[in-house]
Amino acid sequence: MNRAIDLLQYIIWADNNISSLLEKLEPEELNKSFSETSGTIKQKLKHLAEEYIAWLFDIKSESWKEEIDRIKSMDCTELIGQMRKTLQEWINFVHDPGKEKFLIDEGDFIVPIELDEVVFNLVNHSSYHRGQIVLFLRILRYEVNITDYYWYRINQLNLG
Repeated sequence: MNRAIDLLQYIIWADNNISSLLEKLEPEELNKSFSETSGTIKQKLKHLAEEYIAWLFDIKSESWKEEIDRIKSMDCTELIGQMRKTLQEWINFVHDPGKEKFLIDEGDFIVPIELDEVVFNLVNHSSYHRGQIVLFLRILRYEVNITDYYWYRINQLNLG
């Protein structure tokens, strides 16, 4: 299997491992700030949804502002649905041959980047913020499913 597709499927699996719990949270839990700089669970979810969209649109050389504006008022369930939809669009995009090298316009400069690097960044960035969400859930005394890549592999091999 294409490594990029496998890694995108890992992100979906990891997100799904916490999404059913997130959808059951009360609004005050979703919007609780855990410190002055930590943000909230809902803010982290929104940020992940934005990142999935922004990177996809960037490598397709399309404007993402309208898509990002559309998710600003979404509730938790809608955000999770948007994340799943965007990740499926990612997989569909990666399936197309010839999608390996890109130029990202950052305004003042152009960044040459390969698909593997973009997917690596998505995995790294989503793991970071998913970890923050898991920490917040544990502070709220919820038991959280594991989201490590190793356990995704075990799950894929039907060993666990």
